Amino acid sequence: MIQGVMYVQHAPSFPPKLVIPTSQVRNVFQKLHAELGHPGVSKMLEAVRKRLWWPHQHRDVVNFCQTCELCARCKNPKQMNRAPLQSIHAGFPNEIVGVDLIGPLPETPRGNKYLLVMVDYFSKWCEAVPLKTMEATTVAEAILKHWICQWGAPNQIHSDQGTSFDNALMHELCRSLGIDKTRTTAYHPQGNGQVERTNRTLKELLKAFVHTRNDWDIQIPFCLMAYRASVHSSTAQTPNYLWTGREFRLPTDARLPTIQPERLAVNEFVIRLRETILQNERLARDHLRTAQRHQKDYYDKKVFGSPVHPGDRVWLQTTVQTPGLPLKFRKQWTGPCEVLNVRGPSTYLIRDITKPNAQPMVVHFNQLKPYFENTDQSTPNAANTDDIPSVAAEVEIPAGGGTGIAPRTELNSSGGAV
Repeated sequence: MIQGVMYVQHAPSFPPKLVIPTSQVRNVFQKLHAELGHPGVSKMLEAVRKRLWWPHQHRDVVNFCQTCELCARCKNPKQMNRAPLQSIHAGFPNEIVGVDLIGPLPETPRGNKYLLVMVDYFSKWCEAVPLKTMEATTVAEAILKHWICQWGAPNQIHSDQGTSFDNALMHELCRSLGIDKTRTTAYHPQGNGQVERTNRTLKELLKAFVHTRNDWDIQIPFCLMAYRASVHSSTAQTPNYLWTGREFRLPTDARLPTIQPERLAVNEFVIRLRETILQNERLARDHLRTAQRHQKDYYDKKVFGSPVHPGDRVWLQTTVQTPGLPLKFRKQWTGPCEVLNVRGPSTYLIRDITKPNAQPMVVHFNQLKPYFENTDQSTPNAANTDDIPSVAAEVEIPAGGGTGIAPRTELNSSGGAV
């Protein structure tokens, strides 16, 4: 004992450690945890063992770190949840069309700042339309004019949950044309993976074609020509061949010797074209199934995470920014949330229990991490934290043998010295 404060020293060469009463363990831990910048379990355990002593330290440090709300809101787990891959299957052209927006891009002299991308999930045919705004009316008009009026209404339009696509106008357009409007889960753009992949391809093509920062909208037709004339890895055919039944004739092809096609009567031409298209579609379906199977086998090797059940509590990863706070400093986990229902193989209906008026939302398993309940037996008492010695500071021990500290001091289960 030193001035009424108990310490424990395991050997004369070791510094003494402050003995913490069970009732004050969480308060002392929270103070040290904050002073050290909210480290993880291993660093926190080392810091505690150098300064403090109480029974069951390892168990308590693990529990305290897991249940620290600030850590939970700011830090990703060592391994993120990863559900098995669920592919979107399309069996023929214009069955499923994915839509997305790229931007804002550098504004051009024509006032364009965004690029609307529309992709057929089966043939990989792509349309890309420069836009001045991403307002619902502008986007809906572009989809109507540049896809539906040219190629007909698809069976399904798939998008993310952005307000440019998920709005009353778009839903009414789809309803009136008999189109099934679907969307990805919240904060999970990978649910529209075909368009995301096409976006990356278009951006790479733009780098090759763009000459100045404000002429990208002029170069879009040339990017689309290059894309449509290139063989797609998942179908083993060009988008143009699957979409039209004919290969794209590039400017270079005009200088190459060609075999003149057989001249046919219209009826016979239609019959042969139909046979060609049907054969191409059968081959494309086989290649698509094979490509999707290989992709799933590769992706599922890294599947991770425990199943989630109704009633469980979880944290939700979001992309919502706090006004005035830089993106790198935002807290990316919100909650805790309660799981209300299982909606699909990898999707759940959840509700943020900290926001009573918030609407439940459907989210993907990959955006969740476990919420840990506090299981320690101590009762925190914030009012007494000022009475606790600062554990981050060194404790001065009188020199010589008059320290009043035995070479080894132990505590019994009730906290008394033995």
